[in-house]
Amino acid sequence: MVILTEGAPTRSSLGSVNGLAQAVGSISRSLGPSFASSMFALSLQRQLAGGDAVYYIMMVIVAMGIRFAFMLPGN
Repeated sequence: MVILTEGAPTRSSLGSVNGLAQAVGSISRSLGPSFASSMFALSLQRQLAGGDAVYYIMMVIVAMGIRFAFMLPGN
């Protein structure tokens, strides 16, 4: 939330930026579990990487998140 507050172009657009961030967060929280369970089922059904492909995909997503976190500007 601090990043969103600092990233808003003007004080008057802070409400719009916050609303958009809340909407994107809500959508990702609703789609995340179905994506993960579908990937798990597909990985087991097709025996991708011996049924463990979902874990490799999730590790890549986590690594990307860590990389993007380090790219955030500091104070």
